[in-house]
Amino acid sequence: AVTVGPRNFELKCNALHLATILNAFARAQIVDLKLFAHLSYVTLRLSHEEFEGQSVALLLNAFANARIRDHNLVARLCGVAMGLPHASFDSFAIASLFHSLAVLALPSSSLTDHLSASLLKARQSSFLARDFNAHALANLAWSLAVLQVEDRVVHRWVCEAALPLLSTMSPACLAQMHQFVLFHVIERPFTPPLPELGRLTRHASAIRKGFEAEEERR
Repeated sequence: AVTVGPRNFELKCNALHLATILNAFARAQIVDLKLFAHLSYVTLRLSHEEFEGQSVALLLNAFANARIRDHNLVARLCGVAMGLPHASFDSFAIASLFHSLAVLALPSSSLTDHLSASLLKARQSSFLARDFNAHALANLAWSLAVLQVEDRVVHRWVCEAALPLLSTMSPACLAQMHQFVLFHVIERPFTPPLPELGRLTRHASAIRKGFEAEEERR
């Protein structure tokens, strides 16, 4: 892939192809900096029209999994994402983009606001909490805490959506929910506190047990 020139990639690869290649290397824990830099360069040369919500999410996810903070690429992908309509983002894309920004510790209030609006607009139509599985919702909750996103409506939505999924969450997911609850308890981002949070904290014992199990595993 490194030996193929940018022009050749432009002709044969779209954003989703590039995201697939990068994610394959990242998930295999093969972090070839030269390859990532080369494909980042190719990605930067793509036009806005060649991206959609899924490809933006996958590209940013690959760099987050590889723990590569490519500021130029992140800035470009954030800009592209903010130019996409809300309908471009499904549950995977929303959770993945939030999670990637949190993992890379590169907050973008403009993008998180746009994604929050996408989530809430979709909630009013056919895109409901059931579209989030336990893993995606836990990623979203953890990311909201890490990025300190203070959107009251989104936090209320996450609390409500998490309740029926807690029993299906792995210890890793419960550890993420533990971080979300701690954010509310320690930082107190909303006054008055969210009523939905009270219903979530009734399961604090199970959430903490999951957190402790995940800590022991590590």
